[in-house]
Amino acid sequence: MSKVKVNGTAFIRHLNLPNGTSNQSGNLFLLSRNDIKYVLKPLPKKPGEQAAKRFIVDTLINMDDKSLIPEFIYPEEIIDIGWKTQYISSLYHPSITLKTLLADSNISEDKKITYLKLVGDVLNRIKLLRASIENHDFAINDLHSDNILIGKKDGELRFCDLDACKIAGSEVFPSMYLTLYYKYLIKHPKKYSTVSSMESDMIYPNENSDIFCYIMMIIMHLYSNFGDRHISEQRYFDFLTFLKSIGVDSELIDIFSKVYTDDDNVNPYEAIESLKVFINNPKVKEFRTAYRS
Repeated sequence: MSKVKVNGTAFIRHLNLPNGTSNQSGNLFLLSRNDIKYVLKPLPKKPGEQAAKRFIVDTLINMDDKSLIPEFIYPEEIIDIGWKTQYISSLYHPSITLKTLLADSNISEDKKITYLKLVGDVLNRIKLLRASIENHDFAINDLHSDNILIGKKDGELRFCDLDACKIAGSEVFPSMYLTLYYKYLIKHPKKYSTVSSMESDMIYPNENSDIFCYIMMIIMHLYSNFGDRHISEQRYFDFLTFLKSIGVDSELIDIFSKVYTDDDNVNPYEAIESLKVFINNPKVKEFRTAYRS
């Protein structure tokens, strides 16, 4: 751990996040040091949580081959800036969140689907990363569109907040989608096992849970236009029936349907092009009217 003095060569300011951004970590700061900018994220203050988070961060910092997934924003170090709180530092990339991009009506659906497909491509390549880690134990875990960034200048897709990942026997930290849909997932314990961690019961992160989060990200991009941020299991399958009726590929529907079964989940990234039939489809308006009645 390094100690940073705030002086003429290093200064700190608050990092403001867009309204509606999911952030459970407390205040973020932007550190400028030697003409390089870093995001500072506070470590938990509870000793047990802090030690568990340190293990994840140290494991990520010391990984042998970070080039396997260049889209990951890996932590750089844990630093002390003299505020009685220690911070995880990572390189700052001027960006918008994928959530912001998906909600922007001025951005084409083609472009949105392209970025969603890129997320799935990264998940597919994580198999290589998993193979290189002790016990093959790795999952992003807290995978959602606020934790994925799109560069303002280069348009590159990047994954942030990796300190909540599951890696090399680490403790399990909360995941937005796995918490939100916990009551549905525990109906399928062969696929979604549970673990007691941080004084709570949580879904054990693995490839199946990461794919579940990815699929929910895709579905909620389409479904959130109906005004909800949560979709019950029954409405989920009703929505899949509707998607099939407007011409979404049956193979993709089958993949989406697996999430609430005992069958292993399948990464749908190669099949989501068929979602383009959703764009400007007149039946969507009819479905929304029936949904709200």
